[in-house]
Amino acid sequence: MSEENSDQEIILDEDNDVSAVVEKVKKLKEQLKQCQQEKQDNLTGWQRAQADFINYRRRQEEQMSEWSKMFGEGLIKDLLPVLDTLDASVAQVGVKEKFTSLPVDAEALTGQQPSLSKGEGENPNPPRLASDESERATPLLKGGAGGLDLKGGIDGLKMVREQLMKILSKHGLMEMKSVGEKFNPERHEAVERVEAEGADESTVVEEVQKGYLLSGKVLRVAKVKVSK
Repeated sequence: MSEENSDQEIILDEDNDVSAVVEKVKKLKEQLKQCQQEKQDNLTGWQRAQADFINYRRRQEEQMSEWSKMFGEGLIKDLLPVLDTLDASVAQVGVKEKFTSLPVDAEALTGQQPSLSKGEGENPNPPRLASDESERATPLLKGGAGGLDLKGGIDGLKMVREQLMKILSKHGLMEMKSVGEKFNPERHEAVERVEAEGADESTVVEEVQKGYLLSGKVLRVAKVKVSK
């Protein structure tokens, strides 16, 4: 009888050992599954954080680029009146070669009155310029008293405009071609409709104010006269 009890105890012990092992394996599997889930969650979180950082950096770069464009566009737009002034100045004095000099009022340049006959309206203390002022006035004269060097002034204005336009063109600024083009409300602002022989209707025949493109987009529309 004792042998049977002993055998039963051994079987029970073995069953208990197997159950304990099975239970332990089950717990280990659960722990492994939990670890795998945590690993996946951590990996997913890291990937999401990485993607968020990449998107953040891209948005920052795009924003900086947009700010840079806005600043550049605003600055260039503020400089357009300078180009207009240079164009108007050259147009006023004339760009043709015939405008090379104009007569000069010597009194206006030197501050001295023309010489008069002795005793006639003679000023005992005639106004005089200091020597350095006279020297500064002299370069205004072309070939001595008698004319201003307007051609040099015109060339200087044209050179300044050319240099300014060269700098702005590096940043994407381009003059808009308008004369001879069909009127386009996206590019042109009609200030007047005029009779123009030989021109089709709604054709730009004269440019009142230049239009400009910046990186291919309209920065300022051109003010034009359009044929009827």
